[in-house]
Amino acid sequence: MPVTSVDHLHLRMLLALVLICSLTLCCSLTRSGSQVVAAQQSESEARTQQQSDRAVVVSAIQDALQQGSGTTTDGVKFSTYLPPSEESIVAVQRLGDRAIPILAEFLWSKDDRECWVVIRLLGSLGGARIVPPLEEVARKYPAPRRRILAIRRQSSAPWEIASPIIRESAEHDPDSGVRKTAKDILGKHIPQ
Repeated sequence: MPVTSVDHLHLRMLLALVLICSLTLCCSLTRSGSQVVAAQQSESEARTQQQSDRAVVVSAIQDALQQGSGTTTDGVKFSTYLPPSEESIVAVQRLGDRAIPILAEFLWSKDDRECWVVIRLLGSLGGARIVPPLEEVARKYPAPRRRILAIRRQSSAPWEIASPIIRESAEHDPDSGVRKTAKDILGKHIPQ
């Protein structure tokens, strides 16, 4: 059968259609691949940022603990509570909200000095954002001393957010020392 110009036209149109479909598919795959690569890069960057943030927080905590530790000339080791340095506070403040979940993990440390430093660092961040991690400690931590620290630090947060938790501690905490501390805070607060 002889090939006509109409057949050539159909063949060219078919080839053009195949080429367009191929290019569209190729561009789509390239775009999807680029999106996958971009997503992987941003996940990697987020992990790197989290690791960097954790290093800053851990360094701030460790610096404060080291400042309060030493050895006497007689070789007796000692440790005391010293607040975090201004440098450590500024480093944590630069992290802002990103520091909160990392600090919150340390609130449950078995080391009271470490927790005390963390509560001070949370206080340096201030605002309503410090209430949720401190609230959990105030309600659930087994040792009354830690609950007292959490309640005291919450009193520096916005009162309308912190006061219900402090009030709950004043009324329902199983420890009389925690209840007294919470009542004292409530009694000293002057509504604005």
